[in-house]
Amino acid sequence: MAIQRAHRNGITVRVHSDKDKMNDRGNDIERLAASGVDVRIDRSLEHMHHNFMRVEGQTVLTGSSNWTHCAGTRNEENTVILDDCFLTGRFASEFWRI
Repeated sequence: MAIQRAHRNGITVRVHSDKDKMNDRGNDIERLAASGVDVRIDRSLEHMHHNFMRVEGQTVLTGSSNWTHCAGTRNEENTVILDDCFLTGRFASEFWRI
C-alpha cells in the first residue's frame, strides 16, 4: 500500500478517520495503525466530511470521494487538486483543528 510505503520511507503520514469507516469492509485503518502510521479516530456522534489530503505542504487533493474501493471503482466521485499556498495553508489549519 502506497501510504505504508511512504511511511516506511520516512515521509510523515497522518490519517484522521471516523469510527464508522472502521467498520467498512476493506478499510485499512487498523493495518495502517499497526504499521506505525499516526492514525486518529473521530469518535464523536457527528462526523466530519472533509475529504482531503495534503501532500508535502504544498498540494491538496480534495473532493467528494471517501477514498474507498467503491469510490475508485463504482461511484461517481470528484477530486480537485489545489496548488495554492493560501488554500493549502487553510487545509493544514483545518487538519490540526480537527
